[in-house]
Amino acid sequence: MLPARVYLSQITRCTSRSARSLRQNDPSESCAFILDKAIAVHARHSACFVQQRVSEQFLLDAQAQLEPLPLSRHPPCPDIIRVPMNTTSNSPRRSAVKAQPAAALPNRAGIATEQRNLRSRRLHEASVAQCVSLINREDAAVITALKKAGPALTKFIEAVEPRFCDGDSPGRLIYLGAGTSGRLGVLDASEAPPTFQISPDRIIGIIAGGDSALRKSSEGKEDDPDGAREELARLKLTNKDTVVGIAAGGTTPYVLGALRIAKRTSPRCLTAMISCSPIPVPPHCDHLIVLNCGPEVLTGSTRMKAGTATKLALNTISTTLMVRSGRVHENLMVDLRASNAKLRDRAARIISTLTNLDRDASLSLLDAAEGHVKAAVVMHKARCDLARARELLSDPRSSGRLDRAVAIASSMRSTGKHASVSAMASPKSRAEKQAGARSRRTKGRA
Repeated sequence: MLPARVYLSQITRCTSRSARSLRQNDPSESCAFILDKAIAVHARHSACFVQQRVSEQFLLDAQAQLEPLPLSRHPPCPDIIRVPMNTTSNSPRRSAVKAQPAAALPNRAGIATEQRNLRSRRLHEASVAQCVSLINREDAAVITALKKAGPALTKFIEAVEPRFCDGDSPGRLIYLGAGTSGRLGVLDASEAPPTFQISPDRIIGIIAGGDSALRKSSEGKEDDPDGAREELARLKLTNKDTVVGIAAGGTTPYVLGALRIAKRTSPRCLTAMISCSPIPVPPHCDHLIVLNCGPEVLTGSTRMKAGTATKLALNTISTTLMVRSGRVHENLMVDLRASNAKLRDRAARIISTLTNLDRDASLSLLDAAEGHVKAAVVMHKARCDLARARELLSDPRSSGRLDRAVAIASSMRSTGKHASVSAMASPKSRAEKQAGARSRRTKGRA
């Protein structure tokens, strides 16, 4: 094991070199140098680092040899102190935690979401404008993280698609997490039914502590690796299902335990982990998606960048699956059901866009389709009534896709084959014919 004095001397040498760089008017290089050196040394001797209790304050004191930069002058690169918190501190937060033996309490100092962000080290001194500017600049890292995670997201969704979109026995997408991560999973799952008219049991969100944890935090539940057993047992997992664990730090026992339970319950089900910290692929995990957007402005507050990145990833997963399952035409949510005034207005505009009907005619067609946008468009394009539109959409050849249903109807018309006697003109066409007949009768009487 490397002696602590040798370890400290390496840090001291890099501090001196950083000071020389600063005197040469290159503050960003000096800052980057000291951090990169400290990180490299920490990676080689982390065990010694923890055991010798070299505190975070040591590097902060060393960095104090450099002139502190104002918030607006911090270098653009994400400078991170990858060191553990001071183990000798007796803060109120430590005293509030239930006492545990040191060997039993996991040391999360190496997790990216627990690191300190140097650009926000003086956050308590920032003005409102500086807070807004700093948070906005940090949020830019979220987009970069999603871009880097693109290949992993693509590979995962491609694996989910044949299970989820199986016409005979479609699988389910199950999100699972604790705290903020769990809330985000429940949020994405709850928004799918009204947006895409999908059954609520197809995309499911599970949060540690149950639905009551959506409003009142129950973070203690995340430490139970068997906490999801009852929920997963109730779902009766099959090999078509996909279980996605969400954990910003990638170490939540509740989530890791849930993946283990899922695989033992249904060994052929698909599992994935979404983490905002670089971690090795966990056991029982088929796909690992890392959204590494760096340390938070407020240290450890993963409701910020990590939460935003997670929500964007979930948006990508669920929306792509809805597109691939035929619930979107062009870029319009054609499976929308008009259940309130706002959705009725949106539905009418979608119908008008796809049929070139005016607003009044679109609303009449929507009413004839009992509020279903996709059926209304098929009724118009295939010149049929609601029952026939539903037949076309449920035809295995169309798989519920609007363009395929219309193509089937067109093909039948061109060959003179009609699978249903209900095939007839659309409501608007019938109304026009009736109006024309009345007009001719009136003229005849005149």
